[in-house]
Amino acid sequence: MLVITACAIAIGFQVNYSNCIVQVGDWFALMDTSGTSTLLSIILLISTFVLNGVSLGMYYIKNK
Repeated sequence: MLVITACAIAIGFQVNYSNCIVQVGDWFALMDTSGTSTLLSIILLISTFVLNGVSLGMYYIKNK
């Protein structure tokens, strides 16, 4: 559960940062960072799912 919360907080901060860039009107900064932030958000989500899957698998093996 902690991993999901950390993932949600990290993605929330990224969305907030992008929103601040849009409000300021710095479109060049948004264009420079949007691809990387999207890629890193996807990697963060995938690693969260993998870690939760490993944790769930270990739980089921232990409590067999």
